[in-house]
Amino acid sequence: MRRKGASIGILLLSVGLGIALAAWMRRPVVLRLPSLLADRAVLGPLRDRSPEQAGEDFILSLQQGKCVSSDRASSQGVRLINTTCEKEARIPIKAWRLTDRLDEGNGTRLVYAWGNSQVPLSHGNPIEIEVEKRDGVWFVSTYDRVF
Repeated sequence: MRRKGASIGILLLSVGLGIALAAWMRRPVVLRLPSLLADRAVLGPLRDRSPEQAGEDFILSLQQGKCVSSDRASSQGVRLINTTCEKEARIPIKAWRLTDRLDEGNGTRLVYAWGNSQVPLSHGNPIEIEVEKRDGVWFVSTYDRVF
């Protein structure tokens, strides 16, 4: 009888831990690391990636020379900080990697490392993109790139 009670207790504990782990893995960032390390955040593998898709689509449109004409760009236009369309064309992005994400209300701040043939992919050259959710759709509102 004692064994059966212990088995049920272990089973309930395992189910509870499984549910807690699944909820933890759905978080956008499961662990933040010091910026001296290669990656600043460990991203949850089960997170909602739709804000990131808006950021990726915007970077792809820049690569194609469309600058702010991304179809995911805000209807008021994307606020470009520290850059211009000419600068984007002159120093193109060839590679990027999401390194951090911060969700706040209806918005998300995405931080990418970027690189090209002259600039190695590193955290010394961040791209920050802010996206906001309006009527169920994510729009890029701010784009900032350090050259």
